[in-house]
Amino acid sequence: AITDINWLAAPQMEAASLIRYRTRLEMFHIKSLELVHWDYWQRIKNIPLDAKIITIAGQNGSGKTTLLDALRTLFGLECSMGRSYKHYARHSGQQTAWLRAVVDNSAQGPQISNRPFRMSGLYDDEVTLFCRIEKNGGDWKRQYLMRGGRVELEQVQDANDYLGVETYRRRLAYAGLSNAMGKVLALEQGETDKLCEYSPRQLLDLVFQVFGDKEVLDAYDD
Repeated sequence: AITDINWLAAPQMEAASLIRYRTRLEMFHIKSLELVHWDYWQRIKNIPLDAKIITIAGQNGSGKTTLLDALRTLFGLECSMGRSYKHYARHSGQQTAWLRAVVDNSAQGPQISNRPFRMSGLYDDEVTLFCRIEKNGGDWKRQYLMRGGRVELEQVQDANDYLGVETYRRRLAYAGLSNAMGKVLALEQGETDKLCEYSPRQLLDLVFQVFGDKEVLDAYDD
């Protein structure tokens, strides 16, 4: 999917450079997820998420939303139903919670340097994303890390190059997480039913937004 990163474009990047960059970029995909002290889960390692279609099923209260909110937090998005990452961190009873995902960073096209995370200086075939949620005084704070390769939590315990939320979001945007895709990931329970009420034109518009071809649709209208 070709991305649209205007919403988080770094000020120093010229518009022409953004357009050239945007036309070549496809979004990364998640390979696995790990949760540590997230809600009432002490540690769940290597949840596989590398299939084309992922179905999460379970009874009410079984943790479906808890898992999806972990992904949302890892991507710097807001949680669902008015919750926040602090809600899940408090439930663990620990001082620190971690979220970790391994994502694909394979070369796209004939140029081996054309990879989703190349703007972050990462050229390994895999990239590991981390979110550390730590109690700071009476409140909770989240910070983010990116590492080339498949890196374990134990290897970054002493890291000192954490990223703030806005910087991290920009880097994910450069890697293909567009504003439209973020909106799709933020859909809450029941909201997906509303898609059935969309007109064909509205559905097509949403598809173009998610896959970054909205300009094509707008040009067609003109």
